[in-house]
Amino acid sequence: MVAQTSFYDRFKFRLSNNAAQLATSEAYDAEVLARNLSDLQRPEGGDRDLISKYNRDYIELYSPYDSSTEFHAAVNERTFDDSFIMPSFDELTVSYPDDRVPYLDQVSSKKKHLLPHQKYWADHGYLLIEGMISPELCDRYVSLREQLVLGLNRFPTFTPYLQYDLIKDMFCSEEMHFLINDLIGEELGLHFNLSPFTSTERGWHQDEYLNPPETYGRYIAAWIAVDDVPEDSGPFEFIAGSHKLPTVSREKVMPYLKQQYQLGYSPNYDWSVHSAMFVNPAYFFKFAASGNKVTKFLGKKGDVLLWHSRLIHRGAPPVRPGVRRPGIIGHYSPIRTARWFGDDVRRYGSGGYYWNFDE
Repeated sequence: MVAQTSFYDRFKFRLSNNAAQLATSEAYDAEVLARNLSDLQRPEGGDRDLISKYNRDYIELYSPYDSSTEFHAAVNERTFDDSFIMPSFDELTVSYPDDRVPYLDQVSSKKKHLLPHQKYWADHGYLLIEGMISPELCDRYVSLREQLVLGLNRFPTFTPYLQYDLIKDMFCSEEMHFLINDLIGEELGLHFNLSPFTSTERGWHQDEYLNPPETYGRYIAAWIAVDDVPEDSGPFEFIAGSHKLPTVSREKVMPYLKQQYQLGYSPNYDWSVHSAMFVNPAYFFKFAASGNKVTKFLGKKGDVLLWHSRLIHRGAPPVRPGVRRPGIIGHYSPIRTARWFGDDVRRYGSGGYYWNFDE
């Protein structure tokens, strides 16, 4: 008699923060940080000189904890409207109605009969699948980059999956499609790749606030390691469980930017980079106050890390410039409601969906 196997037997879920691919660290003293932040004495009135001094001291306190290019570029450009006081995380966030978010995010639901990986996702906001992408597929992807002489650079576009089915083999397979559906509760489509072989050096953020309103957490991203990721490369870092926090809102972020840096005035959605001056520290001071540790994803070849759209994360700066970080990231949105990407949604064989764009 042939033993029966389930669809889930294809996956090697690592449902523990003790997995070899995850390293935790606490790169700050929470008590000292909280005391220093309190000592800044946030102004209560509208005295412009006091506000300006507080804002300068606030940035000076935070700066040693963030060496990302985007943060320091925003500080140098003075993108923040200094007529405001630097906002806290709570002043930038909104809470979603419980009945609008995916089932696994609903606080009021009993969440009975969950599979182990669904429970882990609901509790931690990320999921590690070991060796999900075959070594052969990883090697083909690395060879493609070498043929194109990309070096450490990204593909010329943010949608290289449109030119190369190999990338759809990685991100739009049957396994990826059904696993994402398991976590979000509906079908999502690939629409974006981050493909450099170095750290993106993004500061602390949630993907959710980059989306149009009413996305309600129906969004997910995947980090695929196509070779072993060294710790000094500036690995993907995140705060486990932070997806349970409210989400920073685009509408609440925008007024704090000088007008020329706001959406509609700045091209290519650069507002999200310009807002790093005050968004990055707002995230950091929020999770640091609770003593949360930072988790680093040190993926092995073929590993996949899925993360929640509200999970606080960043692309850490590398220890040394130019350290190779062999991976590719894909972002997915719901195909039936995310029509801001257009209506040309296609399915890759019997696997997942993707948006087709005219490049």
